[in-house]
Amino acid sequence: MLNRERPAFVIVSPEDRAAARRVRGRSLRDALARLAESTSADPAFVEDMEAILESVGSVPDNPWARS
Repeated sequence: MLNRERPAFVIVSPEDRAAARRVRGRSLRDALARLAESTSADPAFVEDMEAILESVGSVPDNPWARS
C-alpha cells in the first residue's frame, strides 16, 4: 500500500473485519415505521408553492447558468 507515494504498513487483524460487519443505523423496517408514524404533508402545500412561483414570475431555463 502506498501513501503519498511512500510505502505504508497496514495492520490487519480479525477484529478489524468483525468491526466492519457491524450494522450501523436503523433497520429499513424501523425507518419505514417511523415515517408511517410521522405527520403527513399539508394538503395545501402544492397550492401555496404554485402561488409563490406565480408571484415571483418566470424562472430561468437553466437556473445554474451564469447571469
